[in-house]
Formats: sequence, structure tokens, C-alpha cells
Amino acid sequence: MDTPILERDAALGQLETLARAADGGTGHTVFVTGEAGAGKTTLLRAFEARMGGARAFRGACEDLSIPEPLGPLRDIALDAGVDLDALWMNEGDRLSAFLTLLTAIEGSQDTALLLIEDLHWADEATLDFVRFAARRLRTRRILMVVTARDDEMEGRPQLRRAMGGVTSSDATRIALQPLSADAVGLLAAGSGQSPAELHKITGGNAFYVTELLRGGQDDALRSVQDTVLHRLGRLPPDTQHVLEAVSVFPRRAERDWALEIAGVGDAALDPAIDSDLVEDDGEHVAYRHEIARLAVETALRPTRRRALNAALLAKMQADGRVPNARQMHHARAAADSAQIARLAPLAGREAMAAGANRQAADYLSIAVDLADPKDEAAFAALLFDAGEACRLVSRLSDAMGYFERALDVVGSEKTLRGRVLQRLSRVKWTAGQKAQARTLGDEAIAVQEGPDTEELAMALASRAQIAMSDYQMEASLPVAQRALEMARRLGRTDIVSHALSTQSLAELFDSSQKNALYRESIAAAEAARSPINLTRSMSNAGVVNWYSLRFAEALDLFDSAIATAFETDTIEQADFHQGFRVHVLDRLGRWDEALQTALDILSRPLEQSSPAIMLRLTASRIAMRRGDSDGSEHLEDITALMGDEEDGRHICDVACLIAERAWLGLEEKDRAQALMNEALALPINPMLKEEFLSWQRRVDPTLLPAGLNGLHEPYQAEFMGDWKAAAACWQRAADPYREALALAEGDAAAVTRALAIFDHLGAARLRASALDKARDRGVSVDAPSVPRASTRANPAGLTRRQMQVLGLLGEGLSNAAIAERLFVSAKTVDHHVSAILGKLEVASRGEAAARARDSGWV
Repeated sequence: MDTPILERDAALGQLETLARAADGGTGHTVFVTGEAGAGKTTLLRAFEARMGGARAFRGACEDLSIPEPLGPLRDIALDAGVDLDALWMNEGDRLSAFLTLLTAIEGSQDTALLLIEDLHWADEATLDFVRFAARRLRTRRILMVVTARDDEMEGRPQLRRAMGGVTSSDATRIALQPLSADAVGLLAAGSGQSPAELHKITGGNAFYVTELLRGGQDDALRSVQDTVLHRLGRLPPDTQHVLEAVSVFPRRAERDWALEIAGVGDAALDPAIDSDLVEDDGEHVAYRHEIARLAVETALRPTRRRALNAALLAKMQADGRVPNARQMHHARAAADSAQIARLAPLAGREAMAAGANRQAADYLSIAVDLADPKDEAAFAALLFDAGEACRLVSRLSDAMGYFERALDVVGSEKTLRGRVLQRLSRVKWTAGQKAQARTLGDEAIAVQEGPDTEELAMALASRAQIAMSDYQMEASLPVAQRALEMARRLGRTDIVSHALSTQSLAELFDSSQKNALYRESIAAAEAARSPINLTRSMSNAGVVNWYSLRFAEALDLFDSAIATAFETDTIEQADFHQGFRVHVLDRLGRWDEALQTALDILSRPLEQSSPAIMLRLTASRIAMRRGDSDGSEHLEDITALMGDEEDGRHICDVACLIAERAWLGLEEKDRAQALMNEALALPINPMLKEEFLSWQRRVDPTLLPAGLNGLHEPYQAEFMGDWKAAAACWQRAADPYREALALAEGDAAAVTRALAIFDHLGAARLRASALDKARDRGVSVDAPSVPRASTRANPAGLTRRQMQVLGLLGEGLSNAAIAERLFVSAKTVDHHVSAILGKLEVASRGEAAARARDSGWV
């Protein structure tokens, strides 16, 4: 029974238009999303059938308990004539391997259709490939079409990862909607079933509709699972047996294996194919839809399911070519603890080699639970690997636990012990346990002191980084230099990069070195093909440019660091990169984007203290300046995150917020100064705290240290009382807020310009404060004391994102539905709705929507 494809003409037309553009050399990526059964695969097949002159490269992810690293790329590589394992080994790093695979796909004379199905089941390395490819297709003759469910549990988190860093100009999302009642009526014509009842039961889900129609009139009121099982029960016993066997294969079954473990002959498949339950291409047998496969698999008796998986596992192991990840899935389904214990470390280390670090962490965690602790050396090595995998994906608590257990069993073997100490030091530092991190870092060096070794060089580089982060630049530099020289003697270019990156920050204000060092660090990381050092070097280069007031350059570097971190699944420090990026957006006056990003990241748990502090500070500052809060809403959390051992950077950052609150009259000045004194007393280079000193000047200039010379030009101008020079410098640095602050200290014309900048930023509280302070100085400013009347573009001071949310409130959507529409978390929408109600001074969502309609804003 062939079912017509309805209500998908627009989607097909969009795909065909993009395919024609790809044929002309302008490639693109399309994410086709929808619920299970929405018709994503049907759309893909219809599109492929229309594109007769194109060459398709197909791959699909499987519903394994832990995803197989690079699963769909194996099929794609086979279609492209590429040996994926050999490619991985020869290229040495996966970004080069990804690029080679893309080149092979494009090598055909025909337009290439790169089709990847079921991304919601993808491993991290496959997500990285999709993200990598999506950012590089605009000059290639490739159209990549990716299908995924868009449910909150599986699909949306995977889509967020895959689309991270991909611009709207490089990717399009086609969201498939349920079939309308009219479409269901067309499908049901002549079936004897009530179209209205069918639409009500199925909600317009394309698969459910067609499955109930296939079942006949007697099945009209059954559930889909009941319908599938009812159809299965009408088939011969041998056919039922083979379909049960096929159901334990995620995605598709090797035809001969399914027949063998079912214990039936080839003819048993014929009735199944005639029934339209499965498809047979000669090599593989697959259910028409995953929903049907799951209906059969979940109905199996547990003993039957375990027996089929055990038989399949034995077949796979006899074959000798099946990836350990696939074997692991069936070992777990068979409840074979001995095989799980054997396969888990193998699958985990394979996943790490492929760069699928999330999956590696899952596999190795299972391996630790089932390992024999009596073999202490092997157990310590396994604990280290599990800790390392967790560290790379920012599972800090788990990483800490594994490294601490490894220390307990490693004994006196100094190489592994030193390595564990160094990694544990880094994890402790990242988690905010800084005193322990310093002690462990020192111990890692002491354990390995002696001749040059790679472990000693790494321990030195890591300890130098911690000292630099403590603003102990003089202590950091000789340790970094020793690490650098040792790494060069050992030929460890990755450690060279690490040490150079630390030096670029430790010598931050040596103008002869700062640019050369971070560029050399990035080049060394690229030469070493070391993604984690590359992201670190890019991020540290961003920090160098941040401190040097080159904010546009800093933003480019943080964007590159974040994209590389996600492309290579080395996200250990991704939240740190994001936290600093938000700081840069704040300085560039891109407050809506800064606030949105901060709230999105804060809506999920963060184990790293530094980004958690930075993001809260930015959110507080912007809300305070706009008059949405008094800036204190996150201070309690920030104080808890800092503890008793926080580094100088955050002491200064928090002091800046407190000083700004005091300057705006939101904090009693004596109390604020008592809190600011810690930053004032920090024995560090004044250039490291010049932003704080700038705020100290506004609150109480009599407490400024003497001899503030050699600062960056705009700050130096401020301290010399030259508001005009300071404003010009901040304008060149593209920092509009500080430009306005400088102008606000000037004459009437300058204050008027400052007010215009505050209006543009939406800084209502600063606007009012600037007017008051100007009038207190006797400067007469011809300007209203409040912003001009609300406009359609920004009524009541709403941000662009809040305007979007307000419009969707007007459509009657729930917060969850708005989150899905805007592709953000529901918690972020909650924040926006609360802000909207406050700014509009209304008590409910309905009142907000009514005011928006009455005012013509939406």
C-alpha cells in the first residue's frame, strides 16, 4: 500500500531550491525536525526520488544504549569509497579526517546529497561532524540534510549541540507539523473509518494515521502498538519469530543474522514483506518505522529478548568486525555482565580515540563499576581514563572522584601518580577548590622531579597556569619557561603550546611579547593537532585582547575557541569561554545578546565556579543598568561560589559591581567601600584592576593609590580628569557604555550624547543618574528626565528577545511552547516572562498580551 505524501510540498520545494543552489557551488545544511512518526524519513525519500541527477550518501544513527562513535559516518564513508578507520589513523586528528571525508563526498561530478537520519541518537563525534560540515558547505557542492526528533528529552538537546556555532545563513530548519484534519480525511477516503475520529486519535501523526489505516477497520480504535502487534499475530509463526529477531537490531538487521538467530528459513520473510511491516534490500531487513520496531521489541518476554540479544552478540563476536559499541549494546540487553565488563573499557577507549568523549565517559564509568580492583595497576589506569573522559566533557564531580580513587590505588609508580595528581589539580582548580589545586600541583611536580619527562613538563605547565590565574605572574613565568624548554627538548609541541599560552597572559603587559606569544601558542597547538590546547590558546588569546581593550578581536577569538571546543568534543573549558565571551559582549554594548546567553547557560547546572560567577555578574550589571533590578539578585550565589579562596580577578569583578551599585545609590557607600577594600589592597599590577580603580574613582577618589601611571589610555585619561580624551578612546575601543560614562562627566553637549547612548543601550537607570549628576554639577541639559515615549521597536524598554516572547504570549502559547519556538530552555522563557510583567507593570500573561495588542506592539 503506497501512501501519498501530503502537506509537504513547501518542504520539498525548499529542499529542491537548496539542492539547485548546491549544484551551483553554494552548499547548505537543512535540519528536518518533527515528532516521531511525523514523516521525516518519508520526506527524505520523496526528495531523493525527485533529485535523480544527484548522488546520495546515506547514514543513520541507531538507538543504542550508548551511541556508537561515528556510527552514521561509517555508512557514509562506505558510499564515498573511504575506509573510515584507515582515514582516522592516517590523518591523526579528526578535523583533518572530517575535511578529507567532505572532499571525498564532493568528488563526484553530481551534486552530493549528504543524508543523516535520526540525529537524536547521535554520538558526540557525529554531532561534531555535523557542526563541522555545516560551517563549511557554503562553497561546496553538497547539500546536507539531517533529520531529528524535536522532543525535549532527546531531540532538542542534540539539535542544540549540532547547531551550536552554526549561523542561520549556513543552516535552515524545516519543522514538520502534524497532518491537518483535511489531509487525514484524504488518506482515510474509502477505508470505512471516520476521518474525524482518526484525526482525534492520532493527532495528525503521519505514521500513526497510516498504521491504523493499514490495520483495517477493526483496528481503528486500537493503539498503534496494539495495531502493529495485531498485524504481527496474523502472520505465520516462523515469520513472527524472524520479526521478533529483527526487532532487537536497532535501525536495521543483517538479513542472514536475523534468520539464523530466529532459527528459520529465508521464506519466513516473505509474508512480513507482503504485510508492509518491514523492508528488505537483500542485505538488510528493517521495520518501516522505529515506532513499529519498538512496539514489537517492548512486547517480547524478557527471557526471549535476552536470548535473542545473546545469540546476536555471539554472532557478532564470531564475525570479528562489529564495533565494540554495538556489541556492548547487545551485551547489556542480554544482561551478560562478563561481556559488559570485557567490552566497556574497549568501547570507552575506542570512543576517546574517535573524540566521542561523552560516550567514552559513559562506557568507562560502567567499566569502573565492573572492574576487578585486585589488579591495582590496571584498575588505577582505568580510573585515570574514566577521570580524563569525564574531565574533557566537564563532568567535574565524576572526574574528581575517579582521580581521587586512582590516587588511592596507584601506589608508588611515579609516572601514573604524577599524571593523576596533575589532572586532579586542574579539576580542583576548575571546580573552585583552589587551595587544594595548588597543593596537588606542587605535589605532581615533586613526585616527578628528576630527568626530563613528558609528565613532568605537563605538571610544570599546569602549575604555571594556576599561578598565572592567581595573578602571581612573577611566580608563573619561570615555571612556564622551564616547562617550555623541557617540552621543546622532548618534542612535545602540545605542551609547548600550553606553556606559551600561559606566558602570553603572564607577560600580559609586555607589549613586545603579548601578540607574538599567543599567536605562537595557537600555531604550536595546530601543529600538534591538539584540540584541547588549541581551544585553550584561542581562549587565552581572547583574554589577552580583552585586557588590552581590543574587544572585537577578543570576541572573534572566543567564538573560535567555542566552535573548536564543540567540534572536537573538548568542552572542559567551554563554559569558561562562554563566560568571558559574555563579558566581551557587555563591553561591546551587545547587552541583549549578552543577557540572553548568560540566562541560557545559567538555566542548566554549572560545575565550574568561574563561568558561574562571570555570567551572574553580567546578568546583574545589565539588569541594574536598565532598571530591571538593583544588581544584588545574584550576589549571595556569587559569594557562595567564591568561598574563602577566590582569585584576584573575581575579587575585582565583584568589587566593580558593588562600586557601581554604590555610585548609583543602590548601596550605602560606607558599606560598599568596606567590601571594595579587599580589591583595593590586592598586591597586583594596577593594569589588572584598572576597571575597578575606575569605579573606585567615582565612589571615593581619595582612596586611590598614588602614582597611577602607565595604564591603558582611556583609564589614564579618566584619572587625569580628561573626559573628552577618555570618551574618544572608549569610542575607538567600541565600548559604548564607558564612552557614555566619560561623556556624562563633560559639558552639556557631551551629556546629551551620553544620554543618547544610554537610550540606545536601554540603560534607563544610568540615563536618569547621568541627568541628576549633571544637574548637581550645575550643567543644564535640555533633555527630558525620562526616555521618550515607547516605540514599536522597544516599548517599555523591552529587549528584542522579550518582544519576541511578548508576541508569542499574544498567540496564547505556553512557556514550553515558546521555548520550543525560540529554541531556548523553558527556564529562560520563565525569566523573560517575569521581566516582561515587571516592565509592563501587569500581573498576568494575559494582561501583558492584551496591552501589547492594544498598543499595536504585536
